[in-house]
Amino acid sequence: MIRSMMFFQSLPALMTAFAACHEIIIIEGAGGAAEINLYHRDIVNTGMARHVKPPIILVGDIERGGVFASIYGTLELLPPDIKLLLPA
Repeated sequence: MIRSMMFFQSLPALMTAFAACHEIIIIEGAGGAAEINLYHRDIVNTGMARHVKPPIILVGDIERGGVFASIYGTLELLPPDIKLLLPA
């Protein structure tokens, strides 16, 4: 936990340096974007979005079934500050 906290604290500076060298950065999350039980320690989904504030593109796999319900549920459970990062 201490290592992840150290990384999380250095994230804004790392992303600023990375962005200075690259025009486009693709950030891929992991697991579900709306796992509300993990928000307090999330780094790869809402945690990254809160630090970097990127435009978010939510992607689903229609081949697995239930994709529309999954996307709808994700959108409904996202915190308001993260919802603002989704295109209209």
